[in-house]
Amino acid sequence: MPWKIIISVTGGPERGARHEFVQDKIIIGRSRKADVVLNDAAVGVTHCQIQLSDDSVEVEDLMSKNNTFVNEVAVERAPLKTGDRIQIGRTELEIRIEPLTAEIPLTSPLYPNIFVAGYGEQERNFLAEEAKRSLLVPETQVFSTGEELLVEAVRWFEQKLSPGLFILDLKMPIINGINAAISLRAYERAYQTEKPAPIVFFCDPPDTEAFRKVLAFCTPSLYYPRQLERADFDHQVKLLFINLKRAPL
Repeated sequence: MPWKIIISVTGGPERGARHEFVQDKIIIGRSRKADVVLNDAAVGVTHCQIQLSDDSVEVEDLMSKNNTFVNEVAVERAPLKTGDRIQIGRTELEIRIEPLTAEIPLTSPLYPNIFVAGYGEQERNFLAEEAKRSLLVPETQVFSTGEELLVEAVRWFEQKLSPGLFILDLKMPIINGINAAISLRAYERAYQTEKPAPIVFFCDPPDTEAFRKVLAFCTPSLYYPRQLERADFDHQVKLLFINLKRAPL
């Protein structure tokens, strides 16, 4: 039987965070590439993992220095059930497990689909796959240029359809992110779409009055810093989707 697992951080520096997964393996640790990233110095880089099989859910300690505890008992590997508490370092996690049946659908997506435009090919694909995994959207589409994005968006508008969310790079060939966003809003008005789709600028924009006016014109919109010079792209993508889940546009 497939499972959905909900991990709530009930103690430690990340207290209040909540994560949902439908996948076979969930890595927990300080690593930016972990599925649950914890800013806790007492937690290992890859501290433990939760594995889901057809008939069980288990946690396994990954040779951590400070051990993994389930309900206050140190374990190397142990089965999990709803209500169990995992303690690693100064962080406490509460586990909730739900079987995925016809009565409990796979997910209630935040957005019906996401259009991603710009970035390198690998980055575009990572954004799309992480959007499916983290936001649990059923569909994503990727475009290398602003022109490709607008052409496909118009096709949707002509069919009385509307994308659920746009994620735009700032520097895109042919038509940049700002001009693409302004054009999208103009097309939505021309085709009288029911409501504008949220636009996220995942980039490092100039801190100017002109860009702030673009954000205001494109409401609902936001920009989330990519931090190209300082942060790992994959990590920033995961943080972007965590924030969107906490406060959807």
